[in-house]
Amino acid sequence: TGDRVPKLLDFGIAKILDPETDQAMAPTAVGMRLMTPEYASPEQVRGDNVTTVSDVYSLGVLLYELLSGHAPYRFKSLLPQDIAQIIEEKEPEKPSAIVNRSEEVTTGGRRTITPLSVSATREGRPEKLRRRLTGDLDNIVLMAMRKDPLRRYFSVGQFSEDIRRHLDGLPVIARQDTLSYRSGKFIRRHKVGGAAAAVIVLTLVAGIVATSWEAHVARAERARAVAAGARAERRFNEGRRLADSLMFEIHDAIADLPGSTPARALLVKRALEYLDKLDQEAKDDPSLQRELAGAYEKVGDVQGKTLRANLGDTAGAKESYRKALRIRKTLALANPKDSSSRGDLADSYRQFGRVLWSSGDTAGGLENASNEVVLREALAAENPTNMQARYDLAVSHADVGEILLEQGLTTGAAESLRLALAAFEALLATEPLNQKYRIGTAFVGSKSSEVMLWQGDGAGALKTIRKALAQDASLSDAYPMNAHYREELAIDYERVGDTLQNLGDVSGALESYRKELLIFEKQSAADPANAQFRSDLSSAYMRIGNILATLGHTADALDNYRKALLIREVLAPADSMDLWKRWDLILASAKTGSTLAKLGQNSAALENSHKTETLLRDTTDDPTSVWLLNYRADAGSDLGEAFSLIASHRTVPINQKRELWLAARDSYQHSLDIWQDMRSKGKLSSAETRKFDQVTREIIACNKALAN
Repeated sequence: TGDRVPKLLDFGIAKILDPETDQAMAPTAVGMRLMTPEYASPEQVRGDNVTTVSDVYSLGVLLYELLSGHAPYRFKSLLPQDIAQIIEEKEPEKPSAIVNRSEEVTTGGRRTITPLSVSATREGRPEKLRRRLTGDLDNIVLMAMRKDPLRRYFSVGQFSEDIRRHLDGLPVIARQDTLSYRSGKFIRRHKVGGAAAAVIVLTLVAGIVATSWEAHVARAERARAVAAGARAERRFNEGRRLADSLMFEIHDAIADLPGSTPARALLVKRALEYLDKLDQEAKDDPSLQRELAGAYEKVGDVQGKTLRANLGDTAGAKESYRKALRIRKTLALANPKDSSSRGDLADSYRQFGRVLWSSGDTAGGLENASNEVVLREALAAENPTNMQARYDLAVSHADVGEILLEQGLTTGAAESLRLALAAFEALLATEPLNQKYRIGTAFVGSKSSEVMLWQGDGAGALKTIRKALAQDASLSDAYPMNAHYREELAIDYERVGDTLQNLGDVSGALESYRKELLIFEKQSAADPANAQFRSDLSSAYMRIGNILATLGHTADALDNYRKALLIREVLAPADSMDLWKRWDLILASAKTGSTLAKLGQNSAALENSHKTETLLRDTTDDPTSVWLLNYRADAGSDLGEAFSLIASHRTVPINQKRELWLAARDSYQHSLDIWQDMRSKGKLSSAETRKFDQVTREIIACNKALAN
């Protein structure tokens, strides 16, 4: 301005509103994204999400020009691909290096920039300017302009503070913190004091050697202690800022937004690298340990939290939750009367138990869930008016009930779910609009319907699940951007479909499954990196395929099975620790093979069935989950069906028929053995009982064919 006050207008984010001036946007555009190319960050050029960290980059470019008199990049043209390539791939030279260069520029008229013309308005001489920029200023500018947003200053305030520290002669965070660097800074700030100290030291050394040596040792020890204390305090504060800002503030703000999984993954990657280093130095600091545990839990959530948006990294989630649990146990043991530490420990038991359970370790899941219940009951008893303690106890009962149900222990499951439902309904009566209480009540109602269906009460199950569905539908309508609420609604549609199918209403079941599919298709499209959504989508395809196969629409059934198989072939190798994903793949492969055989596509059916055989042979796990056991039995039954259908075809040579009938009988027998064992333990549902009888008949048919 006329008063010599600089004002920053924008970084090229203004939009042209007049259509007649549309051509004028060309100099500030890359593709269809409005920006000033010279100041655009790599994420702007790529079209990624732009945050205030992008402003840090653009400010870094401005500082580069102010200090060096040169632009950091020279573009051959303003073609989008040329600009993008340079900004994304080319690293700018250090400002101290570029000041010695001469170049011709056209900005503001054609002119030549020389070392003398640049230094004349700055430090007077080129060499003096180069020395002035070398070190702190080089590092500050280049840190602000890093390609990776998470490696820049996390805010303009931090960027500004580093510049102020440089001007004050203090160490800056853009430089590696070494003793020599800090000492050099100290001496430059205190030149007179440093010289006087040097004279005194020399006098002492010359006069009293022994005393001087002892003093030197003492000073060195004190210096090391001060440096160690400063380093510990600095790292403590950095860890706290990292955990609070990255894993709590930013992560929580985007956790339920569609499409947020890649951003959460990047947060996890950067945070985990630092947390593991910080963990080694937090042993004696309970406050930092507590925050570390919380950060590890957030990391585990993104890596593989059960039934929530995650990256499908079950092994990584286990490790992160295990680290958090270790820290929580240490803190609770050190202060057993602290209810906060015990509550945190209960949280860790829940998270670690659920990831064990979701990967097929139901025994480990139940052990951790039971440990959680013990802690929750004590905490709720100590403070009966604490609503959070009562809520946490209800959730822990629900977890135990869910795991017991999966093990086929319906009596114990029903009791745990009854306790959970009573607790949630009591909470809901005090706050009818509380989201947590509403979603908890709906969830436990949904699981209770499964128990009823397992026990043969189809009518009761249908009434209960429809009540839960109405609650979740209300929540989903009220909060349309909450992906978790929509996922719960989709699962309710699935259970309505299961119940209707059990009651013989096949068309009603198909309608409900299609509503589920529609939700998961939208979820997966909005967040394609989300492994949980893709897994849910594949399961919806499988259920619709099963219904279509029952109705005789074999070709349509095959189309759905193939869609499910494509997804599961990607998910299973990506997460080899997840037993569920492996069995999902096996079941989809078996269903695809039997359906191909029904359509008479014998060659494709045989090839697919041999792949399924290999998958079954390579998967030697012995799951305790009744659902996984049913997966194994269903896969064997479908494989047997595929082999028997191919063997029955008139074009198959007689010598191959016997081999196929033997393979069919072996596969059927494998399924029969599983269901027979489950029946002897009282874990066979009515639906599986019908399959048991059908497989028995198929084995008899195989024996007759072999005899013929």
